[in-house]
Amino acid sequence: MPSPLPIVYLHTSNGGGIRGSIRFQKLVFLAQEESEIPKNYQFVPYKFGPYSYRLEQDIEEWRRREHIDRNRTKNSSGNYRVDYSLKPDGVKAAIDLQKVDGFKRVFDEAEKINSEYGQERLSDLLEYVYRKYPQYTDESTLDIKRLFDESTTSQFTEEDTSQIGPFSHINKVDQREGKVAGLDTSFVRQLLEIGNEFQATLERISDTSLSIYWRSETPSFDSFMRALERDEMVTANSMTEIRSTESEDWIRGKYGELSDSVTRETCQFIRVTAEESSYVISWESGRVLDNDEITIFVKESDADYRELRSALVQYATATGLDTEITPLDRMSTADELITESFRQTAKFAIS
Repeated sequence: MPSPLPIVYLHTSNGGGIRGSIRFQKLVFLAQEESEIPKNYQFVPYKFGPYSYRLEQDIEEWRRREHIDRNRTKNSSGNYRVDYSLKPDGVKAAIDLQKVDGFKRVFDEAEKINSEYGQERLSDLLEYVYRKYPQYTDESTLDIKRLFDESTTSQFTEEDTSQIGPFSHINKVDQREGKVAGLDTSFVRQLLEIGNEFQATLERISDTSLSIYWRSETPSFDSFMRALERDEMVTANSMTEIRSTESEDWIRGKYGELSDSVTRETCQFIRVTAEESSYVISWESGRVLDNDEITIFVKESDADYRELRSALVQYATATGLDTEITPLDRMSTADELITESFRQTAKFAIS
């Protein structure tokens, strides 16, 4: 059972919601430090100061149970953040909690924190936390001076979870170098272990292209197609190529016209080019090891590493993780994948 504290904080927030995941984390942290609210969450230093894995998991669990709503909203810096509010079931749960012995005081304390800090500008809130609780500051990964310089625009976006945590769980397992058959170009290929759940191969051809690919542990066609549908860089006009057991020839056309023409029983291979050719994503049916293979390919000249990082997380979370683990573990692994830009990951991996 998740802690009811996220319900409490949202119910006592001014305006009926909390603007942004970073703000949510900081308000709960300050409540534990500066009020009599029970210290249910353990916070650790992260790129925007104190961060609690368990709090994030509780929020997601309440969202899964239809108590908390989450919406993307453009903030004043032109970036997107995630806003949280209570759904009707969440409001009812909050009203019921107030009748439980001892919870009235918890609501009162949470309301004090929300009243004091809930409406502050995020930069002011972060500056206060960083100044008062420096033990939670990781200055190696956050430009403090720039963050607090009023003449600069925001260096962060609350939607960008790449800003939330050190990329400390990537290991090189194996590396190979060689020449591409039939071409006068070289390659560097490395097997990477990312976190505890995920292995992928990173391959760079000279300085012209980069690809990362992995194998799913279970049949992944349906999951891959759902990820394609959610991918904002894949549109109805995206160039698509398909190999099917029902045809000896390649099937080529627009994604919107072809996406319904194959099933997991007939599809052998599908490749889709994202908008502006920022990357190419492909799925191939497992033939030898019964493991489907997913590949993200990008030309260095066309690379948009922000979009590439987003694609990596989206498709890896959908297809590359063991389906037996819980969604919260899947979320944690996704966080580990995107904690730094993909360019930084690639440079690290082939160094």
